[in-house]
Amino acid sequence: MDKINLKQHMKDLPKPSVNDDSVSNSQYDIDDIWKIVSENIRLSMGFRDYSAWVDGVYLNKIENGIAVFSCPEQFKKDRI
Repeated sequence: MDKINLKQHMKDLPKPSVNDDSVSNSQYDIDDIWKIVSENIRLSMGFRDYSAWVDGVYLNKIENGIAVFSCPEQFKKDRI
């Protein structure tokens, strides 16, 4: 399975800015973003690893270019 080269995509990622109010949470649907991201993670990790590590994790919010995730399981929180 192909791995994602993050360095190749780093220039396209938004940079966090405390003073940037140009993007509000109402401009995107967090659930849709997480569906796309988690599916890409599942495809790159495989079903077994995805089920063990990512299943149950969800995108809580995106604020100032920083994604905040939540997870109901303490074991996964500690490991991730």
